[in-house]
Amino acid sequence: MEDQSNLIAASSDQADLLFISDNFPPVTGGSASVYHQLCQHNSDKVVALTSRYTYLSVEKKNADTYDRGCGFRIYRRDFLRAAQRSGHGLGIFSRMLSLTDEIKLMLQIMVQVALICRRHNINPICVGELIYGGWLVLFAKFILRKPVAIYTHGEEISQESNAFFARMRGRFLKEANVIFSVSQFCTSQIVSIFGIVPAKNHTGAQWGRTK
Repeated sequence: MEDQSNLIAASSDQADLLFISDNFPPVTGGSASVYHQLCQHNSDKVVALTSRYTYLSVEKKNADTYDRGCGFRIYRRDFLRAAQRSGHGLGIFSRMLSLTDEIKLMLQIMVQVALICRRHNINPICVGELIYGGWLVLFAKFILRKPVAIYTHGEEISQESNAFFARMRGRFLKEANVIFSVSQFCTSQIVSIFGIVPAKNHTGAQWGRTK
């Protein structure tokens, strides 16, 4: 099991929401910027969980500096997405090893999420990645019995893929209590491709200002 020392040392004060995403600074880009702003604007209500390394095992440099100055409570574990194995191929043995890595990581993340929720008395959970984080919607809803939101981006909706988690996008979206879309275009894609009722969709910009 991955070292949980940062969790044990954390403050035990209450928060309202746990935001889980691989895309927090020092990662650059639109998602990281949006998630930083959402959490910073709600710093007294939000706890974040993110990673120290990308799935390519590249360290996110200056992560500790960001965490100390971001203005909200944040946890980091080594990975939120299973690290890609070197020499990764398409053979059955390689696929079995990758599946083993995926399952092991998912179990570790479930334990950590449950501990964070207990420590901070978290109720709702928001997941920031549809494809590689969407499975947490099912865990939050059916195991932890907590309301769950998912924040989606246009490329996650429109890109075609036969990968397992990509094929599960419709299920993840349907099980979420609320879907936050990055744009009206993204919302329209969710409705047209997956048939999600419009009442479940909210644009992220509105949420960031009003919540």
